[in-house]
Amino acid sequence: MTNYLNFEKPLAEIEGKAEELRALARQNAEMDIEAEAKALDAKAAELLKTLYSDLTPWRKCQVARHQDRPHCKDYISRLFADFMAGSIEHLSPDNDPDHWDIIEGQGSLFHVSYSGVTLALIHGGQPDALVLCHEPTRDHMRGLPGYQLPSMAAVRDLALSLAKVANPACQVVGISVNTQHLSEAEAKTYLATVEAELGLPAVDPFRHGAERLVDALAAVG
Repeated sequence: MTNYLNFEKPLAEIEGKAEELRALARQNAEMDIEAEAKALDAKAAELLKTLYSDLTPWRKCQVARHQDRPHCKDYISRLFADFMAGSIEHLSPDNDPDHWDIIEGQGSLFHVSYSGVTLALIHGGQPDALVLCHEPTRDHMRGLPGYQLPSMAAVRDLALSLAKVANPACQVVGISVNTQHLSEAEAKTYLATVEAELGLPAVDPFRHGAERLVDALAAVG
């Protein structure tokens, strides 16, 4: 049943008459009312166009808050992520052994908004090696003030365990760190600390070049 707004009542009357005619026709096969019903349909369509061509601010508010408007659950029920990993696998087939394909994603397994996409990249890409990314000057996950950043050790352990589901030979080989908000001295100190704690090369590729990460990838073979 259609729920009409107050300013749509004239439309409701026309559409109601068309439906009444069709209901009568369903009860009596000898009645031929289709031409009349179609004429009412056309009239209703024209009236609908007129009503919505120049909505007042209040009517726009009524439409936006209509009880039959789409709600969050309606959008969620129509979204599907069943084929994300398969799509990534199709786009990144096994490569020749003489070079690497780099799959980069703007997301995080710890970010509740993007973790599903990140996991699809990992499982679909079936990586041989992972390079972790980090920005140490953030005090929370982007856009989520209530979510603190995980430790690099936690990121390493979770990413590797999930990557090994698709490729048991996968390994974490390095850490790319965005130190743009640190001084040169602070950056060097932070990178050295991370490297000592995790036993992995930690570099800012923009500041110091990516050679050590490339060397770590080359060592995987």
